[in-house]
Amino acid sequence: MKSSWTVIGLNLIALTLAGTGCSARGRSAGSDAHHTPLAAPAAYAAVAPAGLSADGPDTPSVLPGLHECLTTPEGLRRKLVTTQPGLRCLEAVDGDRLVGGELPLFQELFVLDVRPSAKGLTHFLVSRSPRKTHQLGFLGADSVAEWNTRLGYRPIAPVLFYPEQNQAEELAQTGQGGGNPVGRAAPDSDRKYLPWPVVGSHTVTNRLGQVVEVALLNFLGERRVGDDGGTTAVSLTRYSQTQKKAITQAVGVIGLAFCVDNTASTDPFVPQIVRFIVDTSRGVAEQRPELKLNLTLYRDQIPGLMWGKSVTKTFWDGVPQPIAPFLEAVQPITAPRVSSEDFPECSYQGLLETLTATKWEELSHKVVVWISDNSAHPAGSSKNPHVAPADITRAARAKGVAIHAVAIRGGGGDDEQRRHYSQCREVAEATGGNVYGLADAGRLAAQIAQVVQREHAVVRKNRDELQQIAGGRMTVQQYLASTDHQELRRRYQFVRLLQSAGLDLEGFAPDQPTFAQGWAPSQLPGGPPLFERMVYVSRVELDVLLSELNDLVALLRHDSTQGVLDVFATGLGARVGDQSFFSNRRDGDIPFDVFMAARGIPLRTGITMKSRDELLGMSAEEKLLLKARLINEVIPHLTNARSSSAFTLTGDFDFGWIPEHVLP
Repeated sequence: MKSSWTVIGLNLIALTLAGTGCSARGRSAGSDAHHTPLAAPAAYAAVAPAGLSADGPDTPSVLPGLHECLTTPEGLRRKLVTTQPGLRCLEAVDGDRLVGGELPLFQELFVLDVRPSAKGLTHFLVSRSPRKTHQLGFLGADSVAEWNTRLGYRPIAPVLFYPEQNQAEELAQTGQGGGNPVGRAAPDSDRKYLPWPVVGSHTVTNRLGQVVEVALLNFLGERRVGDDGGTTAVSLTRYSQTQKKAITQAVGVIGLAFCVDNTASTDPFVPQIVRFIVDTSRGVAEQRPELKLNLTLYRDQIPGLMWGKSVTKTFWDGVPQPIAPFLEAVQPITAPRVSSEDFPECSYQGLLETLTATKWEELSHKVVVWISDNSAHPAGSSKNPHVAPADITRAARAKGVAIHAVAIRGGGGDDEQRRHYSQCREVAEATGGNVYGLADAGRLAAQIAQVVQREHAVVRKNRDELQQIAGGRMTVQQYLASTDHQELRRRYQFVRLLQSAGLDLEGFAPDQPTFAQGWAPSQLPGGPPLFERMVYVSRVELDVLLSELNDLVALLRHDSTQGVLDVFATGLGARVGDQSFFSNRRDGDIPFDVFMAARGIPLRTGITMKSRDELLGMSAEEKLLLKARLINEVIPHLTNARSSSAFTLTGDFDFGWIPEHVLP
């Protein structure tokens, strides 16, 4: 079997940024996977010149301890993330004594030292921060993954991750992926992602001539609980917590529609019919407030009796209503004065209209109560050319509707009423309902309400079990492996109901967080970016950058005569000594981005690539434009990023992700 991170079916964990900090912590599940990192992205690996080493004596005093960990040859702090949950550190490389508490999955750590064990496995001496005083102990290379860049990608569009570099390159170049992906991210309004650390990257040119970055990322995925790690599952539906909640609530809704004979012959029974409908609705609502009701009336095909050219009338365009507006429409019902001229009515058309015109909530428990006092015109007769009981049964079964018939004994004699009762029984029995008489409207209402409640108990059980699956207390395999045949039949009926609504029971199972690595392009040919580029920095580093930029603004406010510069440097030295980029002790030809890179602050383009001499040698117009941009754009954006709550205390330092575009 493959390692869990290499098989298909991982869904990247989506975490709401607000209130979560910058780290995905406290996770479970893991892998023994470990990749050799690529080179850091070139834009973030500027080598500091002599005299500006990241860990040398030249380090500004405002950044004590930030460079005590190991660094790459490019001056980047060496970091790791844990790939297994519940790890504990070893006190010594070849020892067996564990020290400290358990580390969560995907915990970022800093590397203080690297040592081989007697068995040849590399071990890292790790710390919670760049400080040596926060040393934890040793972790083996089989339980961590290196992350030696400052860059992260935050998915902002659907994106697939591939196990092989060439697969992601093919996708970046042509827009067509090759092979099976190892994971996917599907951000939406309910799923927002944290940045995933970029292990390394390189660029390719796509078919449109665009230069696109392809990166290897460490990410935290989700594998469905119960998955053995050997099956492909990338196409399976996965529902967010908000979706699961909405669906389980929908399962508990009762949809109750009344199909009522509204011909002149029902006039003596109208008070009882109205009372029955009102009492039944209230009786069901008392036990189950998630009740939606609808009403369809039917008559006969007689001019002056119909509603226009229709023998049926469905209220509210078929949209089920809460109980209050429903009762307001029911209570004024009266019988018409125009006679239907014979005893049979358009009952079958009324029933089919009720089933098809009602806009049922797909997952609701659906019930129709059919109230009539005479038989229906048979299919093929002049007043009913098309609708047969089989059509009604087919429509009811397709929607999962049970029909209960209330057979009022009307006129027409015994033969007519026997035919009437026989039709009611045929429809009710074929759809899982029953036939009742209307001797006492109040008692019958209570009886029907109890029947609906008993039927709904099954629905509540379905909902409760769905919640158990969503909460991880029952797997889908366990759900479908019941030895009780009645239970199994009920469950398979519920699965079919979900399928008819376009839902997949597997999508409700919770996912187990799992470390993985995968390749992904930054965008597809001609498409928008798939990721937002983020940079991992400490708050104190941003403080230094802001201080330097504010000093630059102050300097740009003066002319460049030596006398003014000397006065400025004197004031600057009183505040920050000779550590500033603008100190007179500095060599004037060192670019600003190189100076800041030596202090752990990645800058890429624009003004930061200029040296101090180049900045001071700018024309008055250029200085004015630069000053305006610093004051109105760069410094405010950096200040907002620095004040963000998305920083997590790591040792003595706050580390967090900021958007790359806010850096000058």
